[in-house]
Amino acid sequence: MVKLLLSTHSRVLEFDTETKESKVLHIGQGIYYGLLYPWVVSRSSRECLLNMETDEKVFLPSVFTHDATRVGSRIIVTDCEGGGLVEFQWPSMKLVRNVKPFTIRHHVNTVAIVNDEVWALLHNLGKSLLVKVDMDTGKRIEQRTDVGTQSHGLVWWHGNFVILDSFNGAVIHGDTTLWKSDTKCFLKGLCVHDDVAYFGLSEITERSNRGSLQLQCEVLALDLNTRKLLWRHPVQTCGLLNAIAQGACDPVESLVL
Repeated sequence: MVKLLLSTHSRVLEFDTETKESKVLHIGQGIYYGLLYPWVVSRSSRECLLNMETDEKVFLPSVFTHDATRVGSRIIVTDCEGGGLVEFQWPSMKLVRNVKPFTIRHHVNTVAIVNDEVWALLHNLGKSLLVKVDMDTGKRIEQRTDVGTQSHGLVWWHGNFVILDSFNGAVIHGDTTLWKSDTKCFLKGLCVHDDVAYFGLSEITERSNRGSLQLQCEVLALDLNTRKLLWRHPVQTCGLLNAIAQGACDPVESLVL
């Protein structure tokens, strides 16, 4: 059994993958995005990392903040509008660096740390890009193009990244399509645990309607080894599902290429 955290345009939920039940963990602080339990990115009048247990806030030097990740003592969040990656130190939450290797046009939305290297996924308002960034200089040192269109999600698994090719409704791994929807949809929110990918699916929705309390999404579970869909379940997300993370546990200390 795995308990997942789901962040949406209106709330943070805990979702039980065995019972398929969900409960609200936090509500009323704007749009929720990147998850670092007990912290979550909160986009409201002033963007911050919000501690859901204590309501402590760490204000962010970013605008239209999206994903957040932590490996060991490193926290990195994506500054989508500013084209930046902002690094904090865990658990002090002290700002370490703020680099801006991209532009607003790149729409950087997801970040991963693998073997102490930082990779950023660029939605790119079309054909997406995956870029390795030198966090000391802010320079782009490697770039990949085989990462889908308007993509989200970035999880290292078996020698490559699992990514959501959001526009095409597919889960990809390098140049391999692991699963593809047979209907038009949009994928967003990705977590991998024990060779199972958990990801979010919604109907195609106008951006202006993504905060609608009537918008409900689904969570799907995909066996990455067999490429078989294990289940899919509707969730009362009350807005677009933005991110999925494993529940209250520490992330791994390191990931090795």
